[in-house]
Amino acid sequence: MAGSALRRLIAEYKQLTNNPPDGVLAGPISDENFF
Repeated sequence: MAGSALRRLIAEYKQLTNNPPDGVLAGPISDENFF
């Protein structure tokens, strides 16, 4: 269960970094910390 959740978070993070919504800036403090 945790593995699939982590894969989904990583996939969504990659989507947001490749195609960010207009007017929204967000991201992790460091590349190693997704939470």
